[in-house]
Amino acid sequence: MTIETQIADAVAAAVRPMIEDMQNQLKLIQSAPTVETYNPDRLYTDIEASELLSVPVQTLRQWRTQKREIPFVKIGTAARYRAKDIRAFLDRSTMKIMDASGKARG
Repeated sequence: MTIETQIADAVAAAVRPMIEDMQNQLKLIQSAPTVETYNPDRLYTDIEASELLSVPVQTLRQWRTQKREIPFVKIGTAARYRAKDIRAFLDRSTMKIMDASGKARG
């Protein structure tokens, strides 16, 4: 076995786990729920809603106990979030950028 082959094998062995990790992350991103792909009345668990909003589940639970930010539906002991309420929260949270003339963009 030549030195070039040994180097190529070593590099491949070192890079393979990184490539597999990146492929797994891509699969997670592609399978993540999005508000746009679902019915506006679809109900999300707090875990799903936290993934959509990129906030910890604990933050949603705090908001719930403080009765602020996003309306939720109580089903027995479970809390659920409607897709349209998540979208409305995102719309309310979107910051408008002013251009030089003072008109809002975005």
